[in-house]
Amino acid sequence: MLIGNLANGRKIRTDHLGLYSGLPSPNLQEPELLKPEPNDQAPSCAEMALAETQSLMVNRMAATIAAQYTAVFVLQRQVLHLGTVFTLDPPTARSRLITPTTLNPYQQPRRS
Repeated sequence: MLIGNLANGRKIRTDHLGLYSGLPSPNLQEPELLKPEPNDQAPSCAEMALAETQSLMVNRMAATIAAQYTAVFVLQRQVLHLGTVFTLDPPTARSRLITPTTLNPYQQPRRS
């Protein structure tokens, strides 16, 4: 589960309060997301669940994390994390806080 809205991380700006103007888009955070699947047609979540290659609870876990992010945004007007990576075997989750250290790699010019 990733949060971001800027295709160019160098456009992220910080104001005098330390608030950020945007976050790097999910494809900047995880470039592998845009690589095509080896086969032509990637299976849907439902197909993977039926084939037992994806837990029945994956979509529920992703929805729970998204709901929590939404609740914090609506009730507290804050976005505190770039995203949360989770696995259900064994059940673990790790969130990345929005800090200068986590945003710095996206703000640097890319080297070819």
